[in-house]
Amino acid sequence: MALSLPLPLKTAGTPRPRSPTPPHHRHRLTTTATAAVAAVAAVVVAALARPTAAHSFLTYPPPISNDKVCRVGGPPYFSKNCGGPCPWEHLLANPPVTTTARGASLHVRYSRNNHDGGFVRWSLVPLWAASSKLYHARAAFHYGCWSAGEFRCKPGSAEFRRDCAEDRRGTAYRGSLRVPPHLPDGEYVLGFVWYGGYVGDHHSEFGDYYDCARVRVRGGVRQEWSHTPTWAAGPGEFSDSCRASVNRVGTCWREPCKGFQGGRLKPEEFSNGRSPPPVLASLFRPGFNVAGLRPVAPIPQNRGAARAPPFNPFASVTVGAPLRLNGISLLHPPSAREVWRLLPTWPPPLRLPVGGGGVSLSASVSGDIRAVEWYVWGRQVRVERAHPYTIAGDKRGRVFVWRGGGRWGGEGPVTVRVRLVGITGRVLERTWHLRFYR
Repeated sequence: MALSLPLPLKTAGTPRPRSPTPPHHRHRLTTTATAAVAAVAAVVVAALARPTAAHSFLTYPPPISNDKVCRVGGPPYFSKNCGGPCPWEHLLANPPVTTTARGASLHVRYSRNNHDGGFVRWSLVPLWAASSKLYHARAAFHYGCWSAGEFRCKPGSAEFRRDCAEDRRGTAYRGSLRVPPHLPDGEYVLGFVWYGGYVGDHHSEFGDYYDCARVRVRGGVRQEWSHTPTWAAGPGEFSDSCRASVNRVGTCWREPCKGFQGGRLKPEEFSNGRSPPPVLASLFRPGFNVAGLRPVAPIPQNRGAARAPPFNPFASVTVGAPLRLNGISLLHPPSAREVWRLLPTWPPPLRLPVGGGGVSLSASVSGDIRAVEWYVWGRQVRVERAHPYTIAGDKRGRVFVWRGGGRWGGEGPVTVRVRLVGITGRVLERTWHLRFYR
C-alpha cells in the first residue's frame, strides 16, 4: 500500500529569510514529526493486517459478463448484491462460446487475486436453467481445491493481462475438466463457484463467488444415462483434502462471513464416506422439474444462425403455441440490453439497482402472444403488442424510462404483475415483488 503525501505549495516572489528555529521549538517539531510518522505507520500496518477485498472469476472459458465480483456482501468491503449462480450485471450481448465434446478435456483458468484456500465447484446446465441455483447444484459434476494448479504469468503478456493482472505474485490457477458423458448435444452454461476461502488459521471471511461461461457440446463419446460427480484435490494440494474454512456452498452466502473455522476439509458432498447421487441425462430435458421447482420454459434457440444465440434472448410470437412467460428483465434505459433476469421462481422481494438513467422492465415471452399487460399495485399502466414488451414503451431500439421505478428507490416492495393475452384468448399471468435501491 502506497501513501502519497501532498507537497508544499510554492509561492511566487522571493522567499523571505527564515530565522533559526529555537531549541525548544526544534524539540516540539521533532516530537510532532515522530508522532505523525507513528500514526502513518499504524495506518499502514492496519491496512496490511486487513485481508484484501477478495474476488475470483473465470478467465477461460471466456465468461458471460464483465462482472469480476459476483458475490453478496457489504461493509467493511464494498457492497454488492450478486447471489449467483451467474453474474447478473454487465452481461455481454453475445458472449463467446467454447465448443467441446463429451469425454473431452475442457481447459479452465481462474484468477487468484492474492488469496488461497477453499473449494471450486463446476456445473453444466442448459441455457434455460442458467439462473437457477438448484439446477446448478443438481448438475454439479466436479469438485476440487480452488488453490490447485497455480502458475505464474509472464509479465506484460496477454496471458498476464487476462489471468494474473490483479494478483501481487502474478499468479493464477488452471486445470482441466472432463466433460461428463451424460450430456446431450446442445448449448450449456458452465457454472463456477469459489467457496470456503479463509484468513489466518482457516477462519471464515469471504463469501461465495460465482461466474459462468457459455459452452457448446457437440459429439464425443457415446452418451450415457448418468454421471456420478467426481472430486479431486488437484496438483499442489493434499491428496485427499483442501485447506478451507467451510465445505458447503451457501454457508458463507454473505461477505464478511464470521464465526467458522475449518482446516483440512473435503466438500460436504464427499465427507464421511458420502458420495452425491448421479446426475441423470433426463435432467437436461427442456422444462425438467427439479425437486418441486416449477418447470422453466426453454428459451427458443436460433439453431440456423452461424453465431451463437444471446445468453437470454427474447422469444418471438408463435401462433398456436402455448403462452410462456420466461421471466422479466431489468433494463437501464435507453439501452434494451438485459441487466438482470428475474425468473418467476425467485423468492420475493427482489432488490434491483436503479441506474443513472433510471430503470425499465421488459417481459421475456413466447407463444401466441396478442398483448402483454403491465400492472403496478393492481392498476394497469401499460399494454404492449410488440417486442420487447417494456413497461414504459420503446421506440426504434431506445427504451423509455419507467418513472415509477425511480420513485420507489429505497421503498417498497413494489408489486408488479405481468398478464399475457393470447391470440386465441388464453391468459397467463405472474407477479413479482420488487424493491429498488440507488
